[in-house]
Amino acid sequence: MTNLKNICSGCFHRVIGTLLFILSTPVMADILTPAQQSYLAQEMRAQIKNSSDFQSIRAEWTEAHKVAEFLCRPVALKMIRNTLPDVDKVFLGDGKNGGLTLNSPSRLTGTGQYRTGGVNWVPFEFSCQLSPSTGAVTGFDYRTDIRAAGAQRMAPGPVSHLRATIQ
Repeated sequence: MTNLKNICSGCFHRVIGTLLFILSTPVMADILTPAQQSYLAQEMRAQIKNSSDFQSIRAEWTEAHKVAEFLCRPVALKMIRNTLPDVDKVFLGDGKNGGLTLNSPSRLTGTGQYRTGGVNWVPFEFSCQLSPSTGAVTGFDYRTDIRAAGAQRMAPGPVSHLRATIQ
């Protein structure tokens, strides 16, 4: 009987310890509003033709990465081309689901790069403003005079030109 009491006592402490760990772990909830999630899914479906690719991206990419690629990047390319017409590609993030922060339903910030002349990659910091009620991009600001520690130019893999929508 004493042995059973010691076993149960140990179980109780393990259960309590596990519950405390679970309750102390922050829950990662989606930041986007339902309207934004719907708009993002619509844009992803319009830009990704392969169903398998769509499912893979939807499951594996972070919310910030999806917003950057399918909502902010097309607008970024258009905005940067307004002042630098020879820009042919824009890349947001660091290529590993990093370099991007979805601060709120209305703001994505991070680092990126644009390519000029087909060879020169220029790093920049950006802020992409989103409408919480529609999901559409309402503004994009960037600056190239960044001096972030550890910042380095990178040449991302092939970047496909996707259809941009601006409302």
